[in-house]
Order: sequence, then C-alpha cells, then structure tokens
Amino acid sequence: MPASLKLQEEMGENLQVVFVEAQGTTRDKTEAFALQRKWLGTRAMWTDERPVSSPGNGLPAFVLIGADGKILLQGNPLAMKGQIEDAIAEQIDLAKQAPEGTPSKLKKAWSEFGKGNYAKALAEAEKVRAAAEEDAELTEAAASALDTFRARMLGQLARVDKMMTSGDFVYAEELLAELQKSVRGHDELEAEVGEVQQRLGSEENAGEREAAAALFKLEQKMAGKGKIEKHASALAKLAEDHAGTKAAARASRLLTLLEM
Repeated sequence: MPASLKLQEEMGENLQVVFVEAQGTTRDKTEAFALQRKWLGTRAMWTDERPVSSPGNGLPAFVLIGADGKILLQGNPLAMKGQIEDAIAEQIDLAKQAPEGTPSKLKKAWSEFGKGNYAKALAEAEKVRAAAEEDAELTEAAASALDTFRARMLGQLARVDKMMTSGDFVYAEELLAELQKSVRGHDELEAEVGEVQQRLGSEENAGEREAAAALFKLEQKMAGKGKIEKHASALAKLAEDHAGTKAAARASRLLTLLEM
C-alpha cells in the first residue's frame, strides 16, 4: 500500500491508483482502517467494486492497465515492483510519442502534444493539413491528429468539471492552471478553458473553494507525525464553519471514522 501511494504521488496525473477492497469488509471499516494508517487524502481512489478481476485468491494482488485499456501486468506487487515501475514509465513515454506510421511532417505536432503543449500541437497539425493539398493520406493523418489533440484537452477540462462537482477544488485549480498554460495562444481553446475558469472562480463556488482548501491543509497535517485522533476537534470545527459544503460533509465523515 505505501509503495502504491508513493507511486501515485510521484506520477501525479500520469497514473491513477485505485485500491479495491476484496475481502468483504464494509466501506466504513475499510475507510477507517485506511484513515488510521494515514492512507487517505491523496489522489488515490478507493472502491469495493472491482474494475477488473485480479489473478488468484492471494493478497496483495494488482492489475496494471495501460493507456489503451489492456492489461499489462498482474500478480503480486511485492514480487514485481521493478516490472511495475518500468511498465508505467514505458506507458508514459508511449503517450508522448506519435502513433506508429505517423507521417514525418506531423512528428513536430505530436512532439508538442507529448509535452502537453496543446495550442502548439494544434497549430502545427493545422499547418500540415493546410499544406497537404492533394495528399489524401497526409490530410487524413493531420485531421486525425487534430481530433486526438482536441479530445485530450476536452477530456482534461471534463476532469476539472468532475473535480468541482465532487468538491475537489484544490486539484481542480491545479489541473486547470496547467491547461491554461498549454492552450496559450489558441483563441478557441483559451475561450473554452476560460469558461471553466470562470465557473471555478465564481462567487457561487467561493464557499466550496474555501472549504476545500481548508480540508486539504488539514488532511496534510493528518498525514504527518503523531496520532491522527488529535485532529478530531479541527475536523469538527471545519464541518461547523463550512456547513453545507462538500468538504464539510467529508470532514464529518472523517470524524465519524475516527470515532469507530
């Protein structure tokens, strides 16, 4: 568990760790157990619904899924640490590369895309498509690249929306700041990102933003040294001061888990 959390912290947006309860323990007991061991308050997700089946009946067990949705590795993570890290690094590298068979004239566009520079990637691909003239294959490849680049950016914006909906404004602001840099210079994309930024920073969401920031700071303290129970009064105060927000509901939930 600690090794997986460390990977999540190191890889950030390049990896999503999902912990699955597989022994029939209730949600309350599972979350309380994780809270006591200071495993909560990270980007990692927790569920009791298996996305895929893990091999055998032994624990711990893992399944590593690639960017294309296919299973890359599975087994006991304790015996495969090096393989797991190598496979993740390879997937990250592959995500930055142009697909096999990409025309050389589009390599620069894919290179910018791999760096997260959506505006430059789109501009380069559009330039290639405009100059393709009667080259149907190059035109199609450029159009496909443009669709891919735009879909990735819109997917990231959708993630920001989802984070806001769940009250996770700290990570939403972090991701949106990265997107703002990546679309700089592209009027259409800047407008779309700006629309989301306007909603995120709206007066309507001010209370949720403030509560989320307060909870994030408290969770960082809870992950530090000392007994986690010492933060009970701070959780209660946060829940009272920010009543009605998603962060307050989460603080109340954590307080209940502490008392189990």
